[in-house]
Amino acid sequence: MALLPVGTGCTTASQPAGNGSCHSPGVSPNQVKLGFVYPDTGVASKTFTAARAGVDARLGLANAEGGVNGRHITYEWRDDEENPDTNGRVARDLVENARVFGLVMSTVAAAGSAKYLNEQGVPVTGLDAEPVWAQYRNMFSFVYSAESAIDTFGTYVRQSGGTKAVLLNQPLSGAVARFSEKIIRSMRAAGIEATALTYTDGVDDAAATGRRLAAERTDVLLSLVDPHSLAEILGSLRSAGAAPKSTLSFTGYDTSLLRQLGPVMAGVSIPLYFLPFEAGGPPLAEYRNAVRRYAPQLSSPDQEFALRSYIETDLFLRGLADAGPCPTRASFIRNLHNVSNYNARGLIAPISIRDDFGRQQTCYAFVRANAEATAFEVTQKQLCGRILPD
Repeated sequence: MALLPVGTGCTTASQPAGNGSCHSPGVSPNQVKLGFVYPDTGVASKTFTAARAGVDARLGLANAEGGVNGRHITYEWRDDEENPDTNGRVARDLVENARVFGLVMSTVAAAGSAKYLNEQGVPVTGLDAEPVWAQYRNMFSFVYSAESAIDTFGTYVRQSGGTKAVLLNQPLSGAVARFSEKIIRSMRAAGIEATALTYTDGVDDAAATGRRLAAERTDVLLSLVDPHSLAEILGSLRSAGAAPKSTLSFTGYDTSLLRQLGPVMAGVSIPLYFLPFEAGGPPLAEYRNAVRRYAPQLSSPDQEFALRSYIETDLFLRGLADAGPCPTRASFIRNLHNVSNYNARGLIAPISIRDDFGRQQTCYAFVRANAEATAFEVTQKQLCGRILPD
């Protein structure tokens, strides 16, 4: 992929003395080059569609503010197809051929490159969806969720009175399979009968799946499938005369998508580990303005995976800033591990990377589609649970 300069407001007036003497990969007197990896194609691509917009927005904002230590930030991106082997290949290409300083990853296939990147001492920020994020010290996330099962999701669902849950998932990767198991355990810890059902868009029949769930008297629907598939299955389920007491989806936090899919999405809840869009306030206003200005290709800024990658990129920028005027990969990793109060410019509750690296998150906010499925409303500002014993 071609090198992508981001933003038009870069200045060099604040360029510190000594920039010209830096020799780290991806670092020049006026620029730092990053790599971004995500699934642009493949089964999961529809879920991650907005991810690049979040990178564009955050880097655009950074460059408009003068860059990092006076350097303009650019990036190259690669498609890992949500495949660990492809992830390993494209990450190696970015490091060895594109000569990037470090990587931002929005993928559940990071295990394909994690060992190599650790050996090379390459800093990485991104989406924690696999155990490798807590295993390697060069990898940083603003939330850790793949280590253990927690009872938070089951506690939330139990409030609806449902007793029999089915989790719809896609056969994407080992990471998705492990997360599916943790959701099932969360339900069972709350006294809810729970099983998993594999569903592949374009292969399985949504109408038949909905009728099957209705016949089995499913009253809680859990979803790791894309929102379009969930909407079709919900429609069929309700046409068969059934209505789940609770529907909990782990994707699809997008108001424009909600309106597109229509009333069938009414009552669908989504857990969040960042500030809900409905909360408002200056941090979200800054994010929305950045998306509108630097990622106009996105129809609406209020999309989960855009905000996720925005925060993942912000975390990388924090590490780059703390690495000093002549950054090295080692100083990035060392200094980011010393950060004790990181909040992504107000978009997340403050975390201590120094004290909580790899520690399981147990607190989530929850939003739910309103009765007309035209907007989300906050149902839990923060619901905290406990880690379940292995």
